[in-house]
Amino acid sequence: MGDEYTDNLEHLQDELRWLDLVIRLGVLRARSPSRKLAGVCVSDAAVDEMLSDSPADEVALSSQAQLIEQIDATRAAIQRRIAVSGEQGIPLLLPRLAHLFSLSPFEVDVALVCLAPELDRKYERLYGYLQDDVTRRVPSVELIFHLLCDSLEQRVLARRAFLLSGRLARYHLVQCADTRDPAHLLLSRSLQLDDGIVHYLLGGKEIDPRLASCARLIPPAAEPDGDAEALALDTPLLPGLQRYLSQPQAGQWIAVLHGPDRASQTELACALCAALRLPLLQVELEALLEQEMRFEQAIRLVFRDAALKGAAVYLEHSEALARDGDKATARARSFEGAMRDMGWTSFVAGTHPWEPSSSLKEHQLFFADFPVPSYPQRRHLWEAALNGRQPLAADLEVSEVAAHFRFTREEIQNAAYAARNLALLRDGPAGTLTRADLQTACRAESSPRLLSFARKILTRYAWNELVLPEEQKTQLREIIAYIRHHEAVYTDWGFGQKHAMGRGTNVLFTGPSGTGKTMAAGMMAGELGLDLYKIDLSTVVSKYIGETEKNLQRVFKEAETSNAILFFDEADALFGKRSEVKDSHDRYANIEVNYLLQKMEEHEGIVILATNFSKNVDDAFLRRLHFAVLFPSPEKAERLHIWRQVFPSAAPLADDVDFEFLARRLKIAGGNIKNIALGAAFLAQSGNDRIGMRHIVLAAKREFQKVGKICVKADFGEYYELVS
Repeated sequence: MGDEYTDNLEHLQDELRWLDLVIRLGVLRARSPSRKLAGVCVSDAAVDEMLSDSPADEVALSSQAQLIEQIDATRAAIQRRIAVSGEQGIPLLLPRLAHLFSLSPFEVDVALVCLAPELDRKYERLYGYLQDDVTRRVPSVELIFHLLCDSLEQRVLARRAFLLSGRLARYHLVQCADTRDPAHLLLSRSLQLDDGIVHYLLGGKEIDPRLASCARLIPPAAEPDGDAEALALDTPLLPGLQRYLSQPQAGQWIAVLHGPDRASQTELACALCAALRLPLLQVELEALLEQEMRFEQAIRLVFRDAALKGAAVYLEHSEALARDGDKATARARSFEGAMRDMGWTSFVAGTHPWEPSSSLKEHQLFFADFPVPSYPQRRHLWEAALNGRQPLAADLEVSEVAAHFRFTREEIQNAAYAARNLALLRDGPAGTLTRADLQTACRAESSPRLLSFARKILTRYAWNELVLPEEQKTQLREIIAYIRHHEAVYTDWGFGQKHAMGRGTNVLFTGPSGTGKTMAAGMMAGELGLDLYKIDLSTVVSKYIGETEKNLQRVFKEAETSNAILFFDEADALFGKRSEVKDSHDRYANIEVNYLLQKMEEHEGIVILATNFSKNVDDAFLRRLHFAVLFPSPEKAERLHIWRQVFPSAAPLADDVDFEFLARRLKIAGGNIKNIALGAAFLAQSGNDRIGMRHIVLAAKREFQKVGKICVKADFGEYYELVS
């Protein structure tokens, strides 16, 4: 056998032989004729037997001087073999632990003393013997001083190793084993090696069990797929980091990744670590905060585990650190302290950029934004996600889906998977993936969070149900075409370079109540395969200064991730004209309007405004509109069409129903006609009768009363006596 150790276990066995000599010296120093142990005890003979390899050995090392000489010689031999093993590239974990955390020789010996009972239970009995208490099976600070310190001066200096600011405590290598009273005098405190360190020193490669629920180790061989790598390379971060790391003076660094595209953030970190041949410890901060242990301990365990494994740290959902405002400051201090002490290669990822304090000034910082992939990127990702997996229907256009749904790469993959499942459940393995399958999956993946300020409008209307003049119908078809080809014009044809702002689609519907504005918005959403959310103005508008703006910011922000159409009904209440400033209320009202103008211009989605009074809408909004559609009150022919289709085919109509008379005499909007038809149905059902003119006329009377309109003979003709 050469001078090097064959493996880590052989080195630990050598260290334990050295410790046996040290304990023997401690036994010689502790023995006296009057020494007695109460109750169950360990005899001197038993101790001698545990510490002696042979009777000759006991005779040769019977004096303290001989023991000290042998201890020093054994330590020198171990250090020599450690050095040779390092040159041969043989990993020895105790020396590596000392190097990682800059441990002094005394601190390394403390770790060895604490490790010994984990390897051989004889050390429990030996420590009990030396501490005059067989129930104390782990070493106390006093015992460590007895074994490792030769003088009072050495003990005074050694006390520093056990302070909370010392490396043993700061890196959670050694902890107090006293569960009843850990705050008593230092000398009497019992110590034990942290379970994670024991696991490491014995060659364990798994993640610390306390982190298993919130972390995973990605080996350096894990390569990102081509699409993910292409997205990651779109940022200057990867080449910038590679240039920095090629410099001789490169040191600790942190990459701050932010934006909605979380998958690309992760793939960038994986791509860089694969290039550097580094494993990556991926940690979910939200889950870490839910651990039973204190956050300070948890985050230090993360960085310690990464250091032990030579891994970079990837911390995702960094925005979780700012939650619970009263705890955020202390949490940030603990986070940065752990990173400052132990972090060397770190990624901090979240939707918003994490802002470190000056305490991390020694770290080189890199920032990279990961927005939602652009339209060409989304189109490419959709094509890759759908390519060859399943037959595609002829009406399925990938470009349309890519334009309507501003998805990240992960969301595109999830939606494609869900769409394939829909087709599989309907038609089996050979089922064709349809446009409806993909739109349904995309709406589900959008997971709208607008419900706090809006309600979802069902979009079951078809073109033939919408009764409008042909001019207005043509306008609606143009709007739908505009939205469908929006990205192609702005991106493929380059119009986006000419129009940096205002790339969304803003539409105004004007006209009297009941003329079909909401119905048209629902029909458009159905045609486009998008969800329609009607904004509840009562929850948005607040009497408190600044609250309306905050609510509007949330509405537009959540609309971006929801990929939904925003529908502001009675929009003049929110988008009204700015007034002359006469007092503070006028000034803040104008600020709200100005803020709305700004958000409308920034928003890249679809916004539909509906109002009964277009003249009340601020002129600045009108200038920013792409389309304005007037919904006039229906004429006789249109009213006749509405009357004929308002009753379902299953509804029993009496022979006396005169749609011509109703269309000619009752000059009302479609919404009123719908209400009258429903009211007539209930009147007929309560009388166990078919729906006849009598029921319709009575329902019309109630509708007129509701809107404050007087029932006159000119409207009801021969049926006037029913309402008079």
